[in-house]
Amino acid sequence: MKKNITGIVVVVLLFSVNVFGESLNERWVQRVLALQMDLDRTEPLGRSTFLYTHNSYNSAAYANAGRYWDPNHQLSITEQLNLGVRALELDVHWTLGAKAKKELLLCHGTSKHLGCSLFDRPLSEALSEIRQWLLLPEHQRQVLMIYLEDAMEGRYGEAIQVIHDSIGEWVYRPQRCEPLPLEVTKQAILNQGKRVLLVGGDCGSPAWSQWVFKGHWPTKNNSFKGFPECTVDGLTADQVANRLVRIYEDATWLSRHFGSPPPSIDEKRMQAATACGLGLVGAEPLLSDDARLRAAIWSWAEGEPLDNEGKNCAVLNTDGRFQADNCSEYRAFACRHAQRDHWTVSSSKGPWSEGGELCRSEFGEAYQFDVPRSGAQKEKVFKASQGQFLWLNYIKEPGNKAWMIP
Repeated sequence: MKKNITGIVVVVLLFSVNVFGESLNERWVQRVLALQMDLDRTEPLGRSTFLYTHNSYNSAAYANAGRYWDPNHQLSITEQLNLGVRALELDVHWTLGAKAKKELLLCHGTSKHLGCSLFDRPLSEALSEIRQWLLLPEHQRQVLMIYLEDAMEGRYGEAIQVIHDSIGEWVYRPQRCEPLPLEVTKQAILNQGKRVLLVGGDCGSPAWSQWVFKGHWPTKNNSFKGFPECTVDGLTADQVANRLVRIYEDATWLSRHFGSPPPSIDEKRMQAATACGLGLVGAEPLLSDDARLRAAIWSWAEGEPLDNEGKNCAVLNTDGRFQADNCSEYRAFACRHAQRDHWTVSSSKGPWSEGGELCRSEFGEAYQFDVPRSGAQKEKVFKASQGQFLWLNYIKEPGNKAWMIP
């Protein structure tokens, strides 16, 4: 009897360790992804990275007998956003709905609405869901991009009204028919009290052009060559890192059996895309414990940053990851020419506090003590470091667990 009890206790303990271990791991992944998203806040959009979902609305979370029977996703839009997704795709159709009249529905169908259902979800429901997420205090500093695929048959007035009534107050609007401004930063958008960028429709009407930016993200599924090449057809590695180039996969049954789906995005491909600074990477179906979320981490080392009050400054370690360290240690410094995005390393060493002065004195006023804002920038710094520890201009906020760029 004692042997049986012992066996039961061992099983329970092993189960508990496994469950809590996974929980701690997921929390670490979410924490570091959140820190990464904050790092590129003052970078041009063209140098930013957005975790993306293709056909974000086509999810088992909204499926029933009448709609979304072949989903791209398992999670709701809210759950996708909670995992760190910051670029969504909504295919908007003007087609017959459940009220026996045409309305704006989110449909996984052709431009002629083949494949749409009377019971597909209205655009208004999805935007209301996004609004509820944006209203939460912890999301006040988040910037979203939403691509609106246009199958609206010119019903831009109705679409504008839905946008206005849901997320309109937060939309960063164009002044005229113009493409997404790749030079603007997330912080500049937030400074205007805005948090949503809309793309799509190709300036379908003058009014639409004052709500939605023209065009689409350039998509290079089949031609992307991962790190260290980082090229796609027609674009160099530097151009890839400075534009919002997109790759994604299509997990639907229909695409797998009757279409030509793009290459799968596994952990290796996610790591390669991240290291290249690719703008949008769409893995599907994205799950809460998805290993590709961990693969998207390019910054902090496993378990870092530790909440140790004696280690409040970030260093790039010898394997190319961030870790927290004592600010009084003597290290070389990561220096950057922001306009050219050129990185170099100081020959002088000192405590963290001397970084700004040493970068300027060695390389000129255009260079500043800095921290990588993307996987591509991190790879540049790591190459320049030649395997030595480097101070990064990234510190723990005094009296807080948050990390910040001074």
